[in-house]
Parts: sequence; C-alpha cells; structure tokens
Amino acid sequence: MEATSYYLKGEERFGTCSSKFYSRLSGLHYWKYYRSIVDEILKFSPESIMDVGCGSGDILVHIASKNTSVRLFGVDPSPGMVKAANGKIARNGLQDRITIAQGSSRDIPFQSKFDLIVSSLSFHHWKEQASSLENLSRYLSDSGRIIIFDLDRNQYPGKLPILRRHTISESNSLNLKTDGLTKEIKPLGKSGLVSFILYSENFKKN
Repeated sequence: MEATSYYLKGEERFGTCSSKFYSRLSGLHYWKYYRSIVDEILKFSPESIMDVGCGSGDILVHIASKNTSVRLFGVDPSPGMVKAANGKIARNGLQDRITIAQGSSRDIPFQSKFDLIVSSLSFHHWKEQASSLENLSRYLSDSGRIIIFDLDRNQYPGKLPILRRHTISESNSLNLKTDGLTKEIKPLGKSGLVSFILYSENFKKN
C-alpha cells in the first residue's frame, strides 16, 4: 500500500498505475498548456525553481532543455509520480540538474530558498490553499515569486461541472487571505490558463 500522508481528505490521489498512465499521456494532452507555462516561467530568468505538484516532471524537463544553468527541484505527494518523474529525468540525462522528492505544498522537503515556486494545473485540488501559499512563501528568496498556473474559469463558461472543478476564478483567488503576500492574477494570453502571482512584502525586484 502506498503512503498517502501528504494528502488531505478529498484531494486527488495518484497511485502506481494512475501515475504511469498520467506520465505517458501528460506530455501529449497538456503540451499546449506546458508550452505557455514554460515560456512564462523563463521570462523571469530565474536561477532556481521549485515545482510543487510536479507530477511526472514534464514542466521541469522542458525548462531544463531551454535553460542549462537554472537549478530545478520538484515536489509531489504521490510516490508513484516521484518515481515516474525520476524515470523521465533519467531518460533525458538530467539527474544532475533536477531533484525530485515526495512532499506537498504543506510539507516541503528542501531547505533552500527559490527565485520561483510554481505549480501547474494542481492548485484547484488543494484543500488548504491560503495556508499552503503562506507556507510556500517561507521558501522564497528576497526577489522570489510564487506563480500558480491553472485553468481559467472565465474562459470555460457553461462547461460541465467536472471541468469547472478543475479551474480557478479570479475573484476567489484574490480573496484568499494570505497575510504578508501581494497577489496579482491575469489570463495567460489565449492559452486558457490564468497565472496567479504572489510575492512577499519584502519583495526586491531583480
């Protein structure tokens, strides 16, 4: 039986089989989103990135292929996803550049500070969004940002409830109580995604 201690009740879980299935299909099904996300991330020219809910590691592998100096870390609550991500990283010869560990937005296994902490198509599942964001802010460098990428509810009006549950809205996100964090939210072009950006009151621009 796989450990599920990094999940809260009601959060979507991935086991061994579902992690393998997701890993094989995610690069194809989500590539249109990943491309927009990677391009947006690289605009900030970060020296270090942590991907929370990194899944099978596609985002980190794509970033590594475009930036050879950035330090990359990934966290996921599923041991199956961590195994799938490490396998993908090994197949691309990136073991020395990307570090993956089991954890969650509430339980980060690294002690480093990061220029960017990102999460892609995962935030809508988090049961403790505000406290999770506050926890992640402790791992930001002085010029660091948290960027949440998710499906934009405003771009999916009238869709099935199951799809709308996999989106975030501008009003709900901005109304989250996150003490000490400044929040911005904007559509990510015509990608169907929204980017939710947070930074601390001590934020220093590069």
